Amino acid sequence: MSTLSAILHSMSVGATLHSMNSARATRQTTESENVTLGLRARKQRLTRNAIWDAAIDLFAEKGFDDTTIDEIAEAAFVSRRSFFRYFESKSDLMAQPIVSMAGSLAKAVSSCSKSASNPELVRHVVTVLVREAADEPRTAKVMQIAGKCPAAREALVSRMALVQGEIEHAFGRRRKDAFMVQVLSSLTLSALSMATRQWLEGGRRMWMPRRGRSFPPSQISPVDSGSKALRIPTNRGGRTQSGNFKVR
Repeated sequence: MSTLSAILHSMSVGATLHSMNSARATRQTTESENVTLGLRARKQRLTRNAIWDAAIDLFAEKGFDDTTIDEIAEAAFVSRRSFFRYFESKSDLMAQPIVSMAGSLAKAVSSCSKSASNPELVRHVVTVLVREAADEPRTAKVMQIAGKCPAAREALVSRMALVQGEIEHAFGRRRKDAFMVQVLSSLTLSALSMATRQWLEGGRRMWMPRRGRSFPPSQISPVDSGSKALRIPTNRGGRTQSGNFKVR
């Protein structure tokens, strides 16, 4: 090998090694940043949950109206400033179950079989969302607080518009007919509102089917609007089924 060839070969090897080292360093930096972001997100989630847990306990003990933000922050071991990084107000904090429900809608709709009829789709979504709420340990306490305090109840109701928007968006991915999307969204909201009202008024846990099953047809009944139940076309050969549902 000539001197020139040796020099060129050495330069090529050096460039390759430099490129490999740079790529390795970039990858390590990216992995480190991902770990840092993951830890930060986990810490934020833990802090948010700590604030919410402390608030619900205080609301149940002292009442929604009589609990101050300073008391919530102290119970959660955070500063008042930190409280406002996560929640805008007590009402915003109280409404978190509704916000969480809105975040679960897309998952509930997408988990339903593609071949499901419209009534089956509504039944599946309602079952998933209500079960998630029932499985949350603090749901009963939240409902008790809302049942006793009009301001707490209003905080929950005020976020239903957010849920409606998410429902329509989620159903819009499965159904192309805009009118049908609105119908399915309204039926789902009605069933969820009835479940919430049952908790608020009756103070008891709603009946739920065994895990792995949805509400059977016998538990979903038509709600007449005037003298006629709303008819929803299904995906099965153009047949129609009564689709205005409520949870008994």
